[in-house]
Amino acid sequence: MQQFKRGDSIGIRFLWVLLALLPPAAAAQRLERDGLVFDGVSQIAVGAGPERYRADEARFVDWLPDGSLLVLAGPAGQLQLQRLPTALAPAEPQPIAGDRILQAITPDQGAAALALLRINAQGGGTLESVQWPTLNVQRLVDAATPPTAPLWAHDGRRLVFSGRRGSDADLYLVEAGSAALPRLIAGGGGHWRAEDWSLDDSQLLAVREDAIEGSQLHRVDPRSGTVQRLITVKNRGQDARRVRITQARFAAAGRAVLYLSDEGSEFLRLRRLDLEDGVVSDVMPPRAQDMELFALSTNGRRLAWVWNSNGSHRLVLRDLPGGRERIATSLPGGSIARLKFDRGGEQLAMDIDSDFAPRDVYVVGFDSGSVTRWTRSSAGPAGTASMQMQTLRFPTWDRVNGRPRELLARVYRPTAGGPHPVLIWLPGEDRQPRDHFDPLLQYLIAERNYVVIVPALRGSGGKGRSFAALDDGALRDDPVRDVGSLLVWAGLQSDLDRTRTAILGSGDSATLALNSLLQYGERLRAAVTIDGRPATTQPQALRRPVLIVRGMQQPLASRAGTEQSMWSLRATGNQIWLVGPMQEAALVEPAQDAEILRVIAQFLQAANQPGN
Repeated sequence: MQQFKRGDSIGIRFLWVLLALLPPAAAAQRLERDGLVFDGVSQIAVGAGPERYRADEARFVDWLPDGSLLVLAGPAGQLQLQRLPTALAPAEPQPIAGDRILQAITPDQGAAALALLRINAQGGGTLESVQWPTLNVQRLVDAATPPTAPLWAHDGRRLVFSGRRGSDADLYLVEAGSAALPRLIAGGGGHWRAEDWSLDDSQLLAVREDAIEGSQLHRVDPRSGTVQRLITVKNRGQDARRVRITQARFAAAGRAVLYLSDEGSEFLRLRRLDLEDGVVSDVMPPRAQDMELFALSTNGRRLAWVWNSNGSHRLVLRDLPGGRERIATSLPGGSIARLKFDRGGEQLAMDIDSDFAPRDVYVVGFDSGSVTRWTRSSAGPAGTASMQMQTLRFPTWDRVNGRPRELLARVYRPTAGGPHPVLIWLPGEDRQPRDHFDPLLQYLIAERNYVVIVPALRGSGGKGRSFAALDDGALRDDPVRDVGSLLVWAGLQSDLDRTRTAILGSGDSATLALNSLLQYGERLRAAVTIDGRPATTQPQALRRPVLIVRGMQQPLASRAGTEQSMWSLRATGNQIWLVGPMQEAALVEPAQDAEILRVIAQFLQAANQPGN
């Protein structure tokens, strides 16, 4: 779900003047329909396509006081709030009307209430208090820029949230049941977010992120507004990759803090700060994997955490007083999110997303280790594609300790025979392949017989801070060389059609996809870029088709920058398609999202036709 700024920029108006001066044939290919703009698309996609593989999903929201669960369930982009009294019981939809729900949480100990964060089609947002079970709604915040990261006090009376101010975000407090406006409690620069309340609700843990000063952990008095800095983690020496604090919780009845950080380490690890003597120690021995998420029971006696193993997650449970520890081996493989204990600390709820099944909610019994599936999402009318996934190690162009460096990639293959067209899919976010049920992936494999390769090139996350820094500064072109090494490997595979290979990149990887097309145009037939920055390639050197997509995911790409990329790439006769929302401030609705997926599939099919 995406948010865009309002208003046409001067750059957009200039582009419309430029468009008017172009030959009629160039302008005639532009169409605006159903809130989307199509430019250069040879034939607008109609009929069924990848959206047939879009699955329902269920996301864990929170525990309710009676031990039931709140979940968001339904088709992607149309999730509805539901209550589940027991595992796999018929869901009880909660009749809360209004805009799309973004987040919902409940207090840990107080009266049954929800904090409901919603976002509207204009990109604004509301934060509401919803009483349970009457569902009486009180609007607490209504803003042009959505508030983020709401966090209840344990008593269910006060709520803190982050409110954006330009590129910064301050911390505000608002009281449910009061007509008072939100009160600023921490700010003055950087991006603030609340992490935890103390058990007596007298203190807050908050993290401030600042590009210059680093990542800081603070203790905030919400009544007086007093802010005490506890820890600052920042780069040391020539370290090019910024360290950070990603999560923090009060522990030991408020006498200590547990937090995740990669300061002084290659990987995120769990650390303990003693608030009485200031001593920092590791909770467990460091290991060569990121700890990405942890949960602490309200009584502070039980701990759960998630390790990242090549984009898949492993859940570990630990009894803090006794030190007993075990891995939850009965959970299905996948990516875990929203990890939280129930009020008694006996059960742990989460949702799990995988390549082969849509997101569902599971509960793990802490003592027994039992795993209970609470939801059963539908994979859609097309079902899941018959595909196989293998982890590949391929050699690159440079050497480490006298041997060729090897990189990892996920290779998704159809069960049908080849030779197969190939799509190299460069993931966004931290550029690490992660478990995720994707309708376009399912469609390309099931109905277009593609082999899809998702590599972890140098500069991606999950392999340590040194590996993530291998594309910094003067090394920024090295991931392009990694793509070349992957193309060499693909060219040696008898079941892959080297004459029909395309590349797709999203976010930061969008520019990498264009640069790879520029460098290896004799091997790559086309490129798809999703929400990338304006093109920095040499447009006169590109001679292959490009599809530019805007508005599907983060990071946000402005309309002006996207159209500038289109015209610069098209300036020397390149075949350039563009699709995205017409408005600068818009959310891609489910129907629009489905249409964009059809255009991507249509573009890949056209680009891989003989003669292109």
